[in-house]
Amino acid sequence: MALIYPSKWEGFGLPPVEAMKLGTPVITTNKTSIPEVCEDAVCYTDIDNIQTFIDDIAKVQNDEKYRNFLIEKGYIQSSKYNWEKTASLFLDALRKNMTGENA
Repeated sequence: MALIYPSKWEGFGLPPVEAMKLGTPVITTNKTSIPEVCEDAVCYTDIDNIQTFIDDIAKVQNDEKYRNFLIEKGYIQSSKYNWEKTASLFLDALRKNMTGENA
C-alpha cells in the first residue's frame, strides 16, 4: 500500500526514490536530505506525534485520490534519478580527478 519510511537520519533517501519509481506512495519525514530528494511527491509526517503519524498512514490507505496523486507525483520525481546518469557523473568526476582537471 505504501512505503513507511520514518527516518530521522538519512544520507540520501534511496528507498523512497526506489518506491516512487515502482509506483508505491511514500510516507516519510522532512528530515535531512529527504525533502530535497522527494520534494512534494510524498506524504510528510511527524513521527514524533503518534496521532499525526497514524492519521497520515490512514489517509494514504483510505483516500484513493490522494494515494493516486502521490503515485503520479512519485513517478515524476523518481524519474529525476537513474543509475545511468549517476554512473556517468561518477565516471566524469573520476576522469577529471585522474587527469588533474578542476571539477
